[in-house]
Amino acid sequence: MTTDPVKKICTSSSNILKEIDSKYAGFVQMKSMEGMRQSYRLHSVLQGRTKKSVRGFTETNGAYQALNALLYTVIRNNKQHRRCFLRSLLQLFDEVGKTSLHELIYIADNLATFPYQTIDEPLFIIHNIDLIISVTGSTLLQNFQSLLLPTASNDEEEEESIESVMERLPPDTHALKECIDTSQGIVVLLMLNQHLKESFGITDSKLQEYSPNESSKQYDKSSTRRNVGAFQPRYALEYLDKENSGELPSGYDSHWLCKLYIDFKQLMMSFDVSTTFEESNTSKSLFASSEEPTAPMLEEDSNPKCMSSFEDHLSGPSSQQRIILTIHRVDNKKAENTFADVMRSSRTPVSAFAVSLGSKLSSPGKKKRKSGDAKKLKKRKISVLSGSESDSSYSIGLEDSNCA
Repeated sequence: MTTDPVKKICTSSSNILKEIDSKYAGFVQMKSMEGMRQSYRLHSVLQGRTKKSVRGFTETNGAYQALNALLYTVIRNNKQHRRCFLRSLLQLFDEVGKTSLHELIYIADNLATFPYQTIDEPLFIIHNIDLIISVTGSTLLQNFQSLLLPTASNDEEEEESIESVMERLPPDTHALKECIDTSQGIVVLLMLNQHLKESFGITDSKLQEYSPNESSKQYDKSSTRRNVGAFQPRYALEYLDKENSGELPSGYDSHWLCKLYIDFKQLMMSFDVSTTFEESNTSKSLFASSEEPTAPMLEEDSNPKCMSSFEDHLSGPSSQQRIILTIHRVDNKKAENTFADVMRSSRTPVSAFAVSLGSKLSSPGKKKRKSGDAKKLKKRKISVLSGSESDSSYSIGLEDSNCA
């Protein structure tokens, strides 16, 4: 009743809700899901027979507020109750076919416009949306593709078009239609995901670092909402508009069916590309080398490009040169970097050698070696010839042992 358009009823209901929360801790959270769904039914009845979709927010002077903002405000202060409530709302999108698309849009409207105070709140929602999309969305996409007829050459096209998909439609498209109908909820989630990222300036790198189980003060910082306009899941709204106007009969035409599939596939591909790109950048950042970005990195002695780059540094005009050798070793359980700094003088080929083997070893000489470990050692030798004294040479031996 706190969402009632009649101001007197809304104010009275709001006071009662606050009083219940102050007297009976946890009672509002226990009934919050039922209250959200009942509010949708209330506005469906109030809207009557109009063919417009029931939206879950109001607009005042360009600012958008969730209809159930008060309910969320009451639950928000308790982190456990808040997360349980948000997770329950998102589970409605994962329960394929149990909730109508009209109600899912209403729920998404509220999620897009709730009065979030900390950055943890939208991050938690986006994190759970990604989990649902990666599992349910991918499954729906694969189910649709498996129902299509195979191509003549049995090779899938890199970029499917509406015409190419129409050629592969089976005679009975009932199963394909059901698959597309259920995919509309995932489409709403995909667009809600993007809307929240834009509203709170959340990048994919921040999302990769976020963990719901990690208690960090940086996530308790106040959030700042940008004015990016109203949340508009246009694909789902377009689908409902055509359905309400009678343009989508029980077995709607093949062209529209294929268009919905292509739209869904493109949204899923954009989600996969951004996720894969960030995972790649994260893995690369684990192996950041030294402070000098122009220093050569030698991974294999046989690599001619590495050797030529190494020799270029030796042929410089200065009397003293600094060579950075960075050796990366990846273990199944742990990733460590080994850095070797070599100072070479043009006159005296004497090197100052320093090696860092990670957090477990305070110095290179403190590691205890067992007799059986001698077989596991790898030796790399890099011979460096002085430009002025071709007869004199020296070598540097780096030992890489199993750190597991």
